Amino acid sequence: SLLGLAGYLSDLAVGNVVGRALIVALPAGHRLAGQQRISIKSLADEDFVMFPRWQGLVLHDLIVRFCLSHGVTPRIAQEASQTHAVLGLVSAGIGIALVPASSARMGLVNVVYRRLRERTPPVQTAVAWRRGDRSPVVAAFLKTVHHGARLMAAAQGEGAKAAGSAATRAPRRRTAAR
Repeated sequence: SLLGLAGYLSDLAVGNVVGRALIVALPAGHRLAGQQRISIKSLADEDFVMFPRWQGLVLHDLIVRFCLSHGVTPRIAQEASQTHAVLGLVSAGIGIALVPASSARMGLVNVVYRRLRERTPPVQTAVAWRRGDRSPVVAAFLKTVHHGARLMAAAQGEGAKAAGSAATRAPRRRTAAR
Protein backbone atom coordinates (compact mmCIF):
# COMPACT_ATOMS: atom_id res chain seq x y z
CA SER A 1 0.00 0.00 0.00
CA LEU A 2 1.09 3.57 -0.56
CA LEU A 3 0.59 4.38 3.11
CA GLY A 4 3.24 1.82 3.98
CA LEU A 5 5.74 3.68 1.81
CA ALA A 6 5.39 6.96 3.70
CA GLY A 7 7.90 5.97 6.38
CA TYR A 8 10.48 4.99 3.79
CA LEU A 9 9.96 8.09 1.68
CA SER A 10 10.67 10.40 4.60
CA ASP A 11 14.15 8.86 4.77
CA LEU A 12 14.92 9.93 1.19
CA ALA A 13 16.64 13.08 0.02
CA VAL A 14 15.86 14.01 -3.57
CA GLY A 15 17.57 16.54 -5.81
CA ASN A 16 16.98 17.59 -9.39
CA VAL A 17 19.94 16.81 -11.59
CA VAL A 18 19.02 18.35 -14.92
CA GLY A 19 15.96 19.93 -16.51
CA ARG A 20 15.41 19.68 -20.24
CA ALA A 21 12.96 21.69 -22.31
CA LEU A 22 10.29 20.01 -24.41
CA ILE A 23 10.74 20.31 -28.16
CA VAL A 24 8.57 19.14 -31.04
CA ALA A 25 9.70 16.30 -33.32
CA LEU A 26 8.19 16.47 -36.80
CA PRO A 27 8.50 14.38 -39.95
CA ALA A 28 10.98 16.19 -42.24
CA GLY A 29 8.27 16.89 -44.85
CA HIS A 30 5.78 18.30 -42.34
CA ARG A 31 4.10 21.64 -43.15
CA LEU A 32 5.74 23.23 -40.07
CA ALA A 33 9.23 21.77 -40.56
CA GLY A 34 10.50 24.98 -42.19
CA GLN A 35 9.77 27.11 -39.12
CA GLN A 36 12.48 27.59 -36.49
CA ARG A 37 10.02 27.95 -33.61
CA ILE A 38 6.53 26.52 -33.49
CA SER A 39 3.56 27.57 -31.39
CA ILE A 40 1.89 24.72 -29.54
CA LYS A 41 -1.43 26.09 -30.84
CA SER A 42 -0.36 25.28 -34.40
CA LEU A 43 -0.28 21.60 -33.36
CA ALA A 44 -3.96 21.53 -32.34
CA ASP A 45 -5.06 19.47 -35.37
CA GLU A 46 -2.06 17.14 -35.42
CA ASP A 47 -1.87 13.48 -34.54
CA PHE A 48 0.45 12.94 -31.57
CA VAL A 49 2.78 10.05 -30.85
CA MET A 50 3.09 9.77 -27.07
CA PHE A 51 4.62 7.74 -24.31
CA PRO A 52 1.89 5.59 -22.69
CA ARG A 53 0.64 6.98 -19.41
CA TRP A 54 0.93 3.65 -17.59
CA GLN A 55 4.63 3.49 -18.38
CA GLY A 56 5.68 7.12 -18.22
CA LEU A 57 3.16 8.82 -15.98
CA VAL A 58 5.23 11.92 -15.21
CA LEU A 59 6.31 12.69 -18.79
CA HIS A 60 2.93 11.81 -20.29
CA ASP A 61 1.06 14.03 -17.83
CA LEU A 62 3.59 16.86 -18.19
CA ILE A 63 3.03 16.89 -21.97
CA VAL A 64 -0.76 16.64 -21.72
CA ARG A 65 -0.96 19.40 -19.05
CA PHE A 66 1.28 21.65 -21.15
CA CYS A 67 -0.90 21.16 -24.22
CA LEU A 68 -4.15 21.65 -22.31
CA SER A 69 -2.82 24.83 -20.66
CA HIS A 70 -2.53 26.30 -24.16
CA GLY A 71 -5.94 25.11 -25.35
CA VAL A 72 -4.64 22.08 -27.26
CA THR A 73 -6.04 18.61 -26.62
CA PRO A 74 -3.51 16.10 -27.93
CA ARG A 75 -5.07 13.65 -30.36
CA ILE A 76 -3.05 10.52 -29.62
CA ALA A 77 -2.65 8.43 -32.78
CA GLN A 78 -0.07 5.99 -31.44
CA GLU A 79 1.82 5.24 -28.25
CA ALA A 80 5.36 3.91 -27.89
CA SER A 81 7.26 3.15 -24.72
CA GLN A 82 10.78 4.10 -25.83
CA THR A 83 12.02 7.43 -27.18
CA HIS A 84 13.59 5.86 -30.26
CA ALA A 85 10.27 4.12 -31.03
CA VAL A 86 8.35 7.40 -30.63
CA LEU A 87 10.78 9.10 -33.01
CA GLY A 88 10.60 6.16 -35.44
CA LEU A 89 6.84 6.64 -35.65
CA VAL A 90 7.36 10.36 -36.23
CA SER A 91 9.85 9.50 -39.00
CA ALA A 92 7.23 7.23 -40.58
CA GLY A 93 4.73 10.11 -40.63
CA ILE A 94 2.35 8.67 -38.01
CA GLY A 95 2.31 11.95 -36.10
CA ILE A 96 4.32 14.55 -34.23
CA ALA A 97 5.76 14.24 -30.72
CA LEU A 98 6.75 16.46 -27.84
CA VAL A 99 10.00 15.06 -26.47
CA PRO A 100 12.81 16.18 -24.14
CA ALA A 101 15.42 18.28 -25.97
CA SER A 102 18.04 15.58 -25.40
CA SER A 103 16.11 13.35 -27.85
CA ALA A 104 17.35 15.44 -30.77
CA ARG A 105 20.77 13.87 -30.31
CA MET A 106 19.44 10.50 -31.50
CA GLY A 107 19.88 11.62 -35.11
CA LEU A 108 16.98 9.76 -36.72
CA VAL A 109 16.54 10.36 -40.44
CA ASN A 110 13.41 12.12 -41.65
CA VAL A 111 12.84 13.80 -38.26
CA VAL A 112 13.37 17.50 -37.56
CA TYR A 113 13.31 19.08 -34.12
CA ARG A 114 11.96 22.54 -33.40
CA ARG A 115 11.71 24.62 -30.27
CA LEU A 116 8.34 25.79 -29.13
CA ARG A 117 7.51 29.49 -28.86
CA GLU A 118 5.89 28.97 -25.50
CA ARG A 119 7.94 28.37 -22.39
CA THR A 120 7.76 24.66 -21.66
CA PRO A 121 7.87 22.99 -18.28
CA PRO A 122 11.23 21.29 -17.76
CA VAL A 123 11.50 17.53 -17.96
CA GLN A 124 13.37 16.87 -14.72
CA THR A 125 15.79 14.06 -14.00
CA ALA A 126 16.31 13.56 -10.28
CA VAL A 127 18.50 11.52 -7.98
CA ALA A 128 17.49 10.10 -4.59
CA TRP A 129 19.59 8.85 -1.71
CA ARG A 130 19.09 7.96 1.94
CA ARG A 131 18.91 11.21 3.92
CA GLY A 132 21.92 11.70 6.18
CA ASP A 133 23.97 8.95 4.52
CA ARG A 134 27.61 10.03 4.86
CA SER A 135 28.98 7.05 2.95
CA PRO A 136 31.92 7.90 0.68
CA VAL A 137 30.24 5.79 -2.02
CA VAL A 138 27.10 7.96 -1.91
CA ALA A 139 29.24 11.11 -1.87
CA ALA A 140 31.23 9.91 -4.90
CA PHE A 141 28.06 8.93 -6.74
CA LEU A 142 26.40 12.32 -6.14
CA LYS A 143 29.58 14.13 -7.17
CA THR A 144 29.68 12.10 -10.40
CA VAL A 145 26.00 12.77 -11.09
CA HIS A 146 26.45 16.51 -10.50
CA HIS A 147 29.52 16.60 -12.78
CA GLY A 148 27.69 14.62 -15.48
CA ALA A 149 24.73 17.00 -15.30
CA ARG A 150 27.01 20.00 -15.88
CA LEU A 151 28.60 18.26 -18.88
CA MET A 152 25.19 17.33 -20.29
CA ALA A 153 23.87 20.86 -19.87
CA ALA A 154 26.94 22.30 -21.60
CA ALA A 155 26.61 19.83 -24.49
CA GLN A 156 22.91 20.57 -24.95
CA GLY A 157 23.23 24.32 -24.64
CA GLU A 158 19.90 26.04 -24.21
CA GLY A 159 17.91 22.81 -24.01
CA ALA A 160 19.15 21.79 -20.57
CA LYS A 161 20.04 23.37 -17.28
CA ALA A 162 22.08 21.59 -14.65
CA ALA A 163 20.78 21.89 -11.15
CA GLY A 164 23.13 23.96 -9.07
CA SER A 165 21.46 23.54 -5.72
CA ALA A 166 23.09 21.98 -2.74
CA ALA A 167 20.37 19.34 -2.90
CA THR A 168 22.27 17.42 -5.57
CA ARG A 169 25.70 17.94 -4.10
CA ALA A 170 27.46 15.15 -2.28
CA PRO A 171 26.99 15.07 1.48
CA ARG A 172 30.09 15.98 3.45
CA ARG A 173 31.78 13.17 5.32
CA ARG A 174 32.09 13.49 9.04
CA THR A 175 35.65 13.39 10.18
CA ALA A 176 36.82 12.35 13.61
CA ALA A 177 38.13 15.10 15.87
CA ARG A 178 41.91 15.14 16.01
